[in-house]
Amino acid sequence: MDLRAARHLHGLPHCESRHSLRGYRLYYFCGAAPLLNPGFVPGPAQCLQNNSFNFTAAGTFQGTGAFQWTFGPNAAPASSSQQNVSGVTFNAPGNYSVTLTVSENGCVDSFTAVVTVLPEPVFSFNAPPVTGCNPVTVQFSDSSFADTSVTMVIWNFGDGGTSTQTNPNHVYTQAGTYDVSVIIVTNNPCVGTVSFTVTGMVTVYPAPKAGLSATPTTLTMFDTLVTFTDMSQGATNCWIWYGDGDSSSNCGGTHAYGASGNYTVTQIVENQYGCRDQFELLIDADMDAIFWIPNAFTPNHDGKNEMFMPVAIGIQNFRMWIFDRWGNLIFETIDVNHGWNGTFKGDRCQQDVYVWKCEFEKASKDNTPYKRIGHVSLVH
Repeated sequence: MDLRAARHLHGLPHCESRHSLRGYRLYYFCGAAPLLNPGFVPGPAQCLQNNSFNFTAAGTFQGTGAFQWTFGPNAAPASSSQQNVSGVTFNAPGNYSVTLTVSENGCVDSFTAVVTVLPEPVFSFNAPPVTGCNPVTVQFSDSSFADTSVTMVIWNFGDGGTSTQTNPNHVYTQAGTYDVSVIIVTNNPCVGTVSFTVTGMVTVYPAPKAGLSATPTTLTMFDTLVTFTDMSQGATNCWIWYGDGDSSSNCGGTHAYGASGNYTVTQIVENQYGCRDQFELLIDADMDAIFWIPNAFTPNHDGKNEMFMPVAIGIQNFRMWIFDRWGNLIFETIDVNHGWNGTFKGDRCQQDVYVWKCEFEKASKDNTPYKRIGHVSLVH
């Protein structure tokens, strides 16, 4: 007696399963009926977009029985009773078990295999608009680069600069509006290469240029007024801080200092875009030391303006030399109160222009040495 037939006759069909790399089979032995051994080839994986699978019943069967395909709830159609089914689509990525069941001559056999639907990575360019004053530094980023399929990234910053870094920094140094693009190369068969371009992503505003001049920059107690000249460019607003607590929104004009000290004058300018620039200069006010020297004298024995000498207070280590127009030394002294009377070796010097040179130290400035050179006219 055939054991398989005996089990069938007693209502105890013998169920066995077999597995392979492509699928597995669940079947029954049904006595001496013709062999039933259905199957199918699941086909290669497909990308989610436009996926379409064709299923063809294969294996051993008579072709007179009933066929039942089960694709699952994510498929369209979810099932079919046709022998061969074309155009089955899946609405989500994943691995799906597809089962073919064949009923023939009282026997039932099933075969199941897995089909794969690949996800399509979504690449997004994080590109909010950027505006700023020249220069502008921009940090570029793309969250899609976490995808392991990305093999190359090429950035074009629109100003001639490029980068193959994933999240680069780029500095724009010229005013203007720039389009930014990125090309992403992947080894994902569902994507390949994608590119993004953001028009006018970066706007760089021009920056003003601060500039200020001052005359004089060295002050004494007799010369305390400074004239400031605004040298800035491209500015609509200007502010100046004089360093002594006073300030002004007029960057030109004059300002008087009332005490000795080193004053840092700060100018800040702003344009219509809110961009700013800053400039500084130093004013040296020494109200405790005075050095002034005339540019002419008249040694004619009328009792007026007979001597050429400086007016000096708060200086030390003084020396003065006087030369004629040919460079000959005419007079020399180390006494600030000892002036030149217009003679050389007892003889009256001719009416002419002479060169003087002085060296001295300011006692209140840690013995800082100073040098002065000028001209004096001798008039009879």
